[in-house]
Amino acid sequence: MAKGFPITFRCGNCRSTTNSDSRTGRAHRVTLTGKTKPHKRQGRYFMRHADGTSRQYRCLDCGHVGWSSHNDLIKYAKA
Repeated sequence: MAKGFPITFRCGNCRSTTNSDSRTGRAHRVTLTGKTKPHKRQGRYFMRHADGTSRQYRCLDCGHVGWSSHNDLIKYAKA
């Protein structure tokens, strides 16, 4: 598994399956549940990419419920 912060958000389940359709699980294909929790600071570039909060999401493509602090979800939450 690759380390680091992916440039664009993708559902963890859609990303880890052998699904060749890279359009599934993107930020516009998830709904935020409204639940949040603090996210631990990891790495020296963490705050450049995230605001320190993880958001729970449900993927509309596969139904997976997961947590992410990705910047794409931050933008999505503000929209």
